[in-house]
Amino acid sequence: MGLELQNAFLGSMPCRLPPPRPQDLAVGAAHPVVAEVIPGPRTAAEVMQNADLMSAEIPGQFWRDLQSAGLLPEAAPTPD
Repeated sequence: MGLELQNAFLGSMPCRLPPPRPQDLAVGAAHPVVAEVIPGPRTAAEVMQNADLMSAEIPGQFWRDLQSAGLLPEAAPTPD
């Protein structure tokens, strides 16, 4: 999805969310065959930022909105 389309979609959602990156990490980690998500930090500060991103609370409605919009398959594992 292009960044412009992604921003338009996220801006139209009824629930307000953190920036897209936490969702990217969370949806990858939700799949049962994924053991770890390693986003590739380059500095100690990025390690800490990634830890914060992985602990960000993402409303369950976010995943349902993506599924309703056809941007995430209905059968896709989600963190909630």
